[in-house]
Amino acid sequence: MSGLFDNLVILEATDFLYFNLSWSNGEALIQIKKSALSFIKDFATSSVHISSQIINPIFNFLNLIHSRYEISDSYFKSAQSDAFDSDHSNGKIINSTSANIGNDAVDFSGSIAELFDLSFDGVGDKVLSAGEMSKISGNNIDIMNTEIGITSKDLSEVSLTDLKIKDTRLGFAVFQKKEEYGVGQASINGLEMTNVDL
Repeated sequence: MSGLFDNLVILEATDFLYFNLSWSNGEALIQIKKSALSFIKDFATSSVHISSQIINPIFNFLNLIHSRYEISDSYFKSAQSDAFDSDHSNGKIINSTSANIGNDAVDFSGSIAELFDLSFDGVGDKVLSAGEMSKISGNNIDIMNTEIGITSKDLSEVSLTDLKIKDTRLGFAVFQKKEEYGVGQASINGLEMTNVDL
């Protein structure tokens, strides 16, 4: 069934969706229970669990809107834009890797997320971007070869433990971007930085 869809958009799924994804030569095969579809992009008002190997997506790989999710044991590689966007969604990302990402690796707006055991290598813009009153907590996060490590803006709160940042231009950016919000916050315990310019 591969090649049927350029993008898959799922709206208001009533059951928790379980996905098994694999990539071959830039083409995705997604198994949803016993059916197969050929690319995943947007979920709105859904519950999603992804546990997979994810390689070579195109543009934004995964965008969740008003959804619940858990992503574990996954690999985001070579996204031309953002690898993961969470808009007004709640969830967890566990034991996952992102590499060679063109823009942001994980981008949260109005979201709540828990991050555990993540590594990021080669991110073109921000590794973690929290905006619009997001609340992000995490533990054991490794960042290397990126432009910007952690960004908290517009009344967002980022709280991380055991964070390592290496070979990165800017470790942190905390600011107000939109007039209707205030400045973001970042709290880091157990920070190790090596060869970080600012």
